[in-house]
Amino acid sequence: MTMTTLPPAPLPTDDTATFNTRAFSLVAALNPFVTEANALEAAVDADATSAAANASSAASSAIAATGAANFKGEWSTLSGALAIPASVSYVGEVWILTVSVSNVAAEVPGVSIKWIRAHNANLARLDLTQAFTKAQSFTPVALTSASASIATDLALANNFTHTLTENTVLANPTNLVAGQSGRIKFTNHASAPKTLAYGSYWLPVGGVVQALTASNSAVDLLVYEVDSATTITFKLVKDRK
Repeated sequence: MTMTTLPPAPLPTDDTATFNTRAFSLVAALNPFVTEANALEAAVDADATSAAANASSAASSAIAATGAANFKGEWSTLSGALAIPASVSYVGEVWILTVSVSNVAAEVPGVSIKWIRAHNANLARLDLTQAFTKAQSFTPVALTSASASIATDLALANNFTHTLTENTVLANPTNLVAGQSGRIKFTNHASAPKTLAYGSYWLPVGGVVQALTASNSAVDLLVYEVDSATTITFKLVKDRK
């Protein structure tokens, strides 16, 4: 950033007219000079912050490069002492060892603080806020009814489908986690419409349970959100065409 040069200061040897002209010019230039000096200070601070961040990034990159150059393979196959620099693969990711360990089998990547993840910005992470640049989709899991009961494992998916073959009950699901949401697409029997009842965990919006559309091959959508380990709020969107 360029600073404007201040005009010459008045001198004791100047005549009165020259002294006054120089003094007024210098005073008039001080306010713009202060503004420029403050802007320069802000720019220097920003550059220092950026330099510190770049230094940290460079250091991390150096660690990652050194670890990558000393890749030891799948963590679960290792045992005994492991000295740095070293990196391993574990659950589909690369982990870099930050300190030497006496028993690598006891230091689980992602659990032990002696590992850092070799971050890839293009991978989804559980511990970061990330912006997706493409649509994310969920593959529906088909549900079956056995002995007039539909078992649902919510750990398998968010979205499910079911084609009714008998009068049945949507039983209380397993693996409920508060905050999970999704939908279940019900397609009724092609020639003899069936009925659906609900387990005690399923709580309809408004407190009134709606029956499935009682026509051949009718499609109803059950939209749900898990509230707790024992409650699910849902609404039935009926007769989708």
